[in-house]
Amino acid sequence: MKCPTVSITATATVFAFPVEKQIGLIRRTVDVLDAKCAERTFGEPYLQRAADKITRRLAAAGVDEITIAQQIAAFRKAVDDESLRRLFDNFERLSTVKP
Repeated sequence: MKCPTVSITATATVFAFPVEKQIGLIRRTVDVLDAKCAERTFGEPYLQRAADKITRRLAAAGVDEITIAQQIAAFRKAVDDESLRRLFDNFERLSTVKP
């Protein structure tokens, strides 16, 4: 007698951990904030939604609340650091332009 073959398929969402390693998300967030620089209030909700999404993913993965809070703080710091890096790059580029 032949035994039936059983196949199990599973799906998973993979995300970078620690969160500050999510370079694409950080750069996209800075892009949105830069595009809304005249209206910072429109960019802040995007940053909050990104942080909320990260929080939900980490909570679903079973990460404790303290670690989640640390990761969100690190993500926000990484966004600020990227924003400053771009500002300095632009300043440096403009200061080296010869008239």
